[in-house]
Amino acid sequence: MELTEIKSTQLTQSLFLLEKDEKTILFAPLDIIAIQVKEKGKSALIEHFIEGKENPVVKQLLKEKGINKNYPVIPINLELFKPISLNLALTSACNLHCVYCYARAGLNPVTMSFELVKSSIDFIVNNALDLRKDEIRISFLAGGETLVVFKLLEKVVEYATSKWDKKIVFSIVTNGTLITPEIAKFLLKNNFRISVSVDGPEELHNQNRPKNNGEGSFKDCMRGLEYLRNSNCKNLLIRSTITYQNINNLKDLVDIANKFGTRLKFEPVTPTGRGEDTVEELSAPLFLEKYTEAKEYANKVGVELSSTYDHDFSPRVHFCSGNGRMFCVLPGSEITSCSRITRPDDLLADQYFIGKLNSEGPQLIIDRLQNLRQLNVLSFRQCEECFAKWYCAGGCHATRLSNNMEMPNTHCDIVKQLLWANLVKNFDL
Repeated sequence: MELTEIKSTQLTQSLFLLEKDEKTILFAPLDIIAIQVKEKGKSALIEHFIEGKENPVVKQLLKEKGINKNYPVIPINLELFKPISLNLALTSACNLHCVYCYARAGLNPVTMSFELVKSSIDFIVNNALDLRKDEIRISFLAGGETLVVFKLLEKVVEYATSKWDKKIVFSIVTNGTLITPEIAKFLLKNNFRISVSVDGPEELHNQNRPKNNGEGSFKDCMRGLEYLRNSNCKNLLIRSTITYQNINNLKDLVDIANKFGTRLKFEPVTPTGRGEDTVEELSAPLFLEKYTEAKEYANKVGVELSSTYDHDFSPRVHFCSGNGRMFCVLPGSEITSCSRITRPDDLLADQYFIGKLNSEGPQLIIDRLQNLRQLNVLSFRQCEECFAKWYCAGGCHATRLSNNMEMPNTHCDIVKQLLWANLVKNFDL
């Protein structure tokens, strides 16, 4: 599959003419409006906006369609660090040895002390009280497999519910292999949002996600999913890391999601951590071809399939909270603002490790925190003239920081092509 280039003409900072496959679209991302225009209309728009020849027909069109959003100014948030969401990496231990693990889980494993857990929860609870919020969020991910220390997880949930009598949104990312009927019931009882990692049919899953002893983990993972299904777990997602090994088996993943009645999310592999030497970044044309085929199949069988590259049209400037807004506590008491930066020897640790936590609360490195808070799509020179910037929000901050403040062409190509396809589909163009 070859990618057909999308020609983009920037009419204003937030209005674009897009051309592909003999089709021209006027796209106003801030207003979430897309209109197909003919050659005469294209010429009129260019004359009006670029050549300075005011056209009353163009002005009337913009008024009728409601295209009027101004380019926003996003202030850098230098307020006090008051998160009400917490990411807890309870352990860096893991029972698997995934070939692409960003955290190199299992290497010199450390488990979090309960005193550190309590300090973490106390901090967000106090913030929520100060800010008069009705909800806090606690997620379990980053570094290792949380269910290796299930007894500690139980204590965390018990403590959190004793400290906060309003809504708590719990979520967990797990490899699924350690789930038992007891654990499934616990997760259901506490309304956990659950993400289970599955990479394909048995042979491919075992190739990417072996146990520490080299045995396959697929059967254990499927058993865990079965326990969750038997517990009537509704808030369940299967997350699949897509590599050259499983790119041709995406429909198999759709079938697995369909079997267990779950949503499905595909994420192309990022060659970081253990994956730096073991995996290769996917090409944009190949991912787009196979993802499109899989999505058509998923729609046919009733599976909700998505990707970070593929979402609704709501304009946004922040890709994620990994720009100084994330409060992720690691087992050794370090605070990271990215759940993928989990070790002191990680490439970006000196930028993302924003402090340490003790019984008195976070001890922050203010200059690191403020540097991260400047990361938004409006501050990236690469994105200034891009029609897709409000859609992708500039992409992963960690990837950008490790690549001289530029996102790889692969990322940009995938985002632009999926945005075009979604415009054509959703606006019936």
